[in-house]
Amino acid sequence: MKLISLRHSFILTVALQIGLVILTLSPVFGQSVSGSNNRPLKVEILSQNDSPARITLLDTNTLTFLTENNNTYDTQAISFEIQNVSQKRIRTCVFLLTSASQVTSPGTYTFGTFNPGNIIKTGVTTDRSKLKSDEKLSLSIDYIFVF
Repeated sequence: MKLISLRHSFILTVALQIGLVILTLSPVFGQSVSGSNNRPLKVEILSQNDSPARITLLDTNTLTFLTENNNTYDTQAISFEIQNVSQKRIRTCVFLLTSASQVTSPGTYTFGTFNPGNIIKTGVTTDRSKLKSDEKLSLSIDYIFVF
């Protein structure tokens, strides 16, 4: 009886893997959307030497989504890390993603305990429709609560 159930589980596993390959290769998933500007915007980390935390940029990507009405929606995804460079624990960190024309995404990161020297990887996304294609974004720390 165990031999039959092992055979069925093997067949099921192979069938699921084939299904995932078909979904991945299907033209509906992961397609390139024409008319979309997929070039990521430039992101600058503002220097804040007196801050108890330091931001390091890891990656920027433009993500294009296709809505139900076949319209495209572009977002800018920014991955970064926050390092506690102080001698105290940090409880909350508020950071701002700004452009020349507006504050695009304020973000708050609340830590249980963010000890000195620790690094946390995080990110933020913003709507690209309100930004110019050549606009530069700035990422900075606005407020930190330490204890």
